[in-house]
Amino acid sequence: MSEVDRFFTDPDESIGAMLARLRRASGLSGTKAGELAGMSQAKVSRIETDAIAPTPDDVGRLARALGADEQLARVLISRTVIAQRRPTDWSPYPVGLARGQRFIAQSEAQATSIRAFEPTVIHGLLQTSEYARALLAVFQMQETVIPTQARSPAASVTEALAERIGRQKAITDLRRSFTFVMMEAVFQNNFCPPEDMLAQIRRLRDLNQQYDNVSIKVVPLDAGPGIPALHGFELFDDGLVAIDTFNTAFTSTSVPDLHLYRHVFDSFEAVATDDIDPICLKYQNHYARQLSSRHGA
Repeated sequence: MSEVDRFFTDPDESIGAMLARLRRASGLSGTKAGELAGMSQAKVSRIETDAIAPTPDDVGRLARALGADEQLARVLISRTVIAQRRPTDWSPYPVGLARGQRFIAQSEAQATSIRAFEPTVIHGLLQTSEYARALLAVFQMQETVIPTQARSPAASVTEALAERIGRQKAITDLRRSFTFVMMEAVFQNNFCPPEDMLAQIRRLRDLNQQYDNVSIKVVPLDAGPGIPALHGFELFDDGLVAIDTFNTAFTSTSVPDLHLYRHVFDSFEAVATDDIDPICLKYQNHYARQLSSRHGA
């Protein structure tokens, strides 16, 4: 194990805490460390306690003053650069339901391999028009960020629906591959009436059988992936990741973000099943009973 590997034992440790640990190991006081690094003891203390965010230059000077070798100093500087970039690595989608759909369609059109994870809803490329309309109506709340809305909410949803359905042509291109991993909970979240949920489940089964370039997998309720399913995301050729939020979505091309989300995707895929028929049948029966009960009432 290298010195760098031995030093980085806690992935959540801050740069300041690392430098404090390095200073204690060197036997130097904060005052002496500041003198050697050309900064005040107060600044050293603020850096170590994360009261201020150090610059890469601060970290390099302090690390070398504390006796870090050049390899460790470079790694600490690199982590500082990544930490500084984090808030700006993510770019929001354009405002508006339809514009957001057009934006993600462009990313999908440019990718040859798409991996998508969904914890709560069926992915947009797999949705029936009825399911998509119901879901877009829920997320029409996005339009409230626009101070003056010329169109009616219904018109906004209709335009976004047309864009979403248009996106689905992508899966007919057999030169491209699509892997969808969903939590079983997507079948429990019924955003539309039982008959529409039944149609949605039938569409999933049909798509899974119809296209060799489409793989649909489900993480069973009892699978225990070991990672919380915080939100949905989509990976495009491992060059772009998009995540969903309530009022918009964000994309990043940052290598650390891409590696993290690919790891998360692989972790969920590892415990997912591609034999989705038993799960689909389970929820077909569930919604069929709801429909029968409603008609019998």
